[in-house]
Amino acid sequence: MLKYILVTLPEHDVPTVYLSAWCKKPISVAEEHGFTPLLLEGDKACLKNFESYIKNNPVLVIFNGHGNSTTITGHNSEPIITLGKNEILLKDRIVYSISCASASELGAASVNKGTIGFIGYNDDFIFLHDANTETRPLQDALAKVFLEHSNVFIISLVKGNSISESYEHAKKQLQKHLSSYLTVENYDQQIVRYLWWNLHNFAFYGNPEAKL
Repeated sequence: MLKYILVTLPEHDVPTVYLSAWCKKPISVAEEHGFTPLLLEGDKACLKNFESYIKNNPVLVIFNGHGNSTTITGHNSEPIITLGKNEILLKDRIVYSISCASASELGAASVNKGTIGFIGYNDDFIFLHDANTETRPLQDALAKVFLEHSNVFIISLVKGNSISESYEHAKKQLQKHLSSYLTVENYDQQIVRYLWWNLHNFAFYGNPEAKL
């Protein structure tokens, strides 16, 4: 029986281009571990397509994009999941939302509606990037500091670890980067502040022992 992973990969501005590019590696690892990715890339990352693809019953849904406490958006910031409207679409699935603040209200509410686990951020997810490598996101060493933990989480999950185990692996990766900067003389305070912010707001709701 096929095990599907549904992934939104909007690409309409610098943040979404970066998030989508960085998410490609864990997708390939998922394939190596027997999962079949369903990718909504670019302008395909919209509500209509999501409603169609979710019928394949994916065990994991990954959102890349913008959002807030009540909404997760796709390409051109079109709402895909909206609190009080269609969070029921996430029922019986594990969800990872790389989208600002979407874990706080929407994540908790979706778990109350039957989502197995919702992992995301309780406030804005912030990352910095190097403008000199903007056209080559995967070669951006600065962006890596902020985005690598996300890949660690997904890879840990598709390798068979639980939500809580994968969450702790990702947190350790963030802490590793944070500690590394703190040991540098005259460290960049903005980088440290944003890494701490993301670490503080990285959260999950639902069953910590659940696995794919």
